[in-house]
Amino acid sequence: MRLRTSTQKCGQRARPPQQETRRRLVRRSRQAMLLGWVLSATGSAVVTGAAPALVVAATLPAVWIAFYSTLTNIEDLLAPLMVKAIARWRPGRVLTACEVYDVALALVALALIGIGVEVGPVLAGYLIASSPIPLVLDVAEELYGAEMAAVDPEMSFRFTSHLHSMTAFISRVVALPVGAALTFLSPAAVLAINLVLSVAAVALRLRGVAYEEEATGSLAGEDAEEEGGPRLSALALLRGFLTRPLVSPLSILLRSIAVGLAGTYVVVFIGTRYGHGAYVWVLVATGIGATVGPQLARAGRTAVGGTTTVTGCALAGALALLLGAVFLPAGNLPVGATGLVIAQTCLWGVGSALIGERQVQLSGRAFVEDTAWCQAAGALGAVAGSWAALGLRAATAPAWALGIASLTLALLAGYVWFLPRARPRSEADAQRENTAATQL
Repeated sequence: MRLRTSTQKCGQRARPPQQETRRRLVRRSRQAMLLGWVLSATGSAVVTGAAPALVVAATLPAVWIAFYSTLTNIEDLLAPLMVKAIARWRPGRVLTACEVYDVALALVALALIGIGVEVGPVLAGYLIASSPIPLVLDVAEELYGAEMAAVDPEMSFRFTSHLHSMTAFISRVVALPVGAALTFLSPAAVLAINLVLSVAAVALRLRGVAYEEEATGSLAGEDAEEEGGPRLSALALLRGFLTRPLVSPLSILLRSIAVGLAGTYVVVFIGTRYGHGAYVWVLVATGIGATVGPQLARAGRTAVGGTTTVTGCALAGALALLLGAVFLPAGNLPVGATGLVIAQTCLWGVGSALIGERQVQLSGRAFVEDTAWCQAAGALGAVAGSWAALGLRAATAPAWALGIASLTLALLAGYVWFLPRARPRSEADAQRENTAATQL
């Protein structure tokens, strides 16, 4: 497994004066891509928020929610195949192609509504046809961040942090409620808004691709040279990843299980126990926490390093989940909800930090293989956590689900903190034993 340090990237790959030129181009690409992503994600989240509203309005059957959730979970489990397929192409071009595909779907949907087809089936068909887009965008954004890391690792980490913060804010605080509200007024307006935003996103993506390819195009030959030498098998690479917690699929798995256990069903419990008003406020508050988390993780990494940051966030999240487990069932909503908000802040901070470290530390085939394993681990953890929460009846009694989620984060903290410290000692002991055996 070939690792790549910040010194290697900035010193070997981009030497002055090329270094400053590449950084400037990457900065412009990052700005255009981030703005394009904001517009695209806003439009998609508005449409996603419309589907539950149509169920409420009896335009779609209630089984739609379960069907769509199952569909997206199955697609997420296919993430490793998606990573291998997308890695063959420049990530900026993949992102742009997704936007063009979304524009085409929106145009077809609006045309069908215009000729009198019922809104419910049209919107359902649009959501099914566009359901792979979020997964493709997620994978392509990771690969795009890795390309930026080849020029400027810190800028890549900032890009990942900003992306996760805006993901949380747009999807959980703004767009979903807006989409639900607009649906009751005019479902066609939801698709029209998405169309306009997607067209603008295409223009920005194209601009970002031009800057990105100009900055990183000359690095392709260097990557090919660095890939020489013995090629390890996928399983050998996985064993190497597991010994490095910050890039390990096991870290992603544990984090995803905790997210699933402490997610939707616990918020449903708050809505049924404390009322709709509490439900909405907790949704907004946890969304704000998820927005802040990646920025706190980025600041922590700068101050104390990635290992300490991830460990601290995981431990703080574990303690916060215990607050929720104790006080929510006991009727103390302010303290219990505060625990959930802190936990969501920590969970999103951990997720952003782990993805950012993977982009900074790995490159080439090692990065692609690790991303494939991590995507699979994340999907598996999300499914396992959600079904475990359902089995533990988190919607009516969340104490067990939150307690197990807390334990999962504590295990993650121990894995990240102690494994790197145990390995040097074990390797030193093995070397001493070999030396003694040789002397005998």
